[in-house]
Amino acid sequence: MSRYATHPNYGSGARISPRAEIVLDPCAGDAADSLENQRFVTSAPYYSTVRFRADRTEDDAGGPYDWTLANPGPRGRRAFGYAVGDDMVPAGFLAGDGQATYSETNLQTRNQTIGDTIVEILGICILWHQAAPVVVPEVGVRYRQPDYAFLSALERSMSVEFGLNGDAQTIRLGTMAMIPGAGGLAGGAPFSAGLPFLDGAQNEPFAGNGWQTKGNFFRLPEGMRWMPNNQADGTLNVIFQQQHDVIIPSGGTPENRPLGTDQAAIASVSGGYNYPTELVIDAKVYLVGQQTGARSRTL
Repeated sequence: MSRYATHPNYGSGARISPRAEIVLDPCAGDAADSLENQRFVTSAPYYSTVRFRADRTEDDAGGPYDWTLANPGPRGRRAFGYAVGDDMVPAGFLAGDGQATYSETNLQTRNQTIGDTIVEILGICILWHQAAPVVVPEVGVRYRQPDYAFLSALERSMSVEFGLNGDAQTIRLGTMAMIPGAGGLAGGAPFSAGLPFLDGAQNEPFAGNGWQTKGNFFRLPEGMRWMPNNQADGTLNVIFQQQHDVIIPSGGTPENRPLGTDQAAIASVSGGYNYPTELVIDAKVYLVGQQTGARSRTL
């Protein structure tokens, strides 16, 4: 500001002396600091979706079939390895499955907290989705429901770990069955769009690990901090490592595999059956905790 200005009482060009800086007393200083450095604390969740897909192969036209889950190697399938707008290949999706939306994750930058907040992780849970959208070229999107044989094989073959600082540090959490789901669908529903069962209509239960309540999650009593970018613990992944081959045979078991595609026998009781071209299960990893960050100056 200019030291010379027009004042209605002194006319044009009156001299204005600069005012000395005001020294705040300790109480006022603390109040000013609290306003200047306000922080927010919220329990807003962090979540990211991982896909497990087993594609069908066949010996001859018409089967029998195997559905095989490919092992992605030492990097595994990674939750929080992509952000909204990214492809989701690190998490087991195909490039053709499209870009991530808020239905899959809420990260704005892969592996990093939102808005450089500090996330206090109290625990982790895995929610099993009851449908997985699969993009089929020239057809569109079709939904696959979880297959119980495939899901049980996944539980047995996968280990789970945190990867921090570009995997320089890892924390092994155990297997997927050790991490319950703090939410998800419960109960069952009729399967009216598919073939009828021989003994009449039945309810299909929804898959879930434990009681689907918000308090049912894998707790980290010691706690863990996911820090802002460029700090220690500033990047994070939840990694699913495949420890065993996963092969699901038609017919349900290797012994029944040759009979699994006996279309003549199936047609005699149900009018025929078309085996799916892929088995797909999506799992949403959800971090339970709270985040702390600088308060907005706008709102």
